[in-house]
Amino acid sequence: MSLLELVIVLLVVYVLHGFIDLQSPWFPVAAVAVLAGGIGVALLLTRVVGSMMMRFLLGDEGGTPSKPRKHPLVYCALQEHRDTDAEVHLKRILAEHPDDAVASQWLADLYYKAGRYSEYIAERERYMEAASNLRKEEKCSIYNRLADLCMANLHNPAKALLYLNSIILDFPQTKEAVDARKRMQIITEGLEKRIPGDDEKK
Repeated sequence: MSLLELVIVLLVVYVLHGFIDLQSPWFPVAAVAVLAGGIGVALLLTRVVGSMMMRFLLGDEGGTPSKPRKHPLVYCALQEHRDTDAEVHLKRILAEHPDDAVASQWLADLYYKAGRYSEYIAERERYMEAASNLRKEEKCSIYNRLADLCMANLHNPAKALLYLNSIILDFPQTKEAVDARKRMQIITEGLEKRIPGDDEKK
């Protein structure tokens, strides 16, 4: 029996002893019942507390930096702006668990924050290949985010069109595919309106 269990047993016995008549012939039976009950409660509480601690430290899938239950070492490094340490921890995690959604997102965010856009793209693409059971919504969200990055940061509409077209190829006849076609049309129309030679003048 652990120290925590022993303490809980003593507390339970202390609370219940006031209800026991020491002069009663049933005192031995009552004492055994109280002790057994105390042990049972102690075992139950230690399991509950242990489970809560494990959930706090390990967290659930899909955590974010605002929910430090998963990968607490990485969370602390990010909070203290030790991005290099966080990157080392995240790469170690992904080496063992390549489909870890939280670690991949945090690592990609570090790349984006540092302006390392090619590494951001590589990590997001790597994660999509590693996560075999990726939900449609999550995969489409990643494709759209990559398209946004290509347009806003890399000024590469051709690559943005490729990511949007991937949504159509992977999930045809879906709302996501319809939205991707609309975005592709807007980008294409924007390219067609460009004045020839305008980029060279800039």
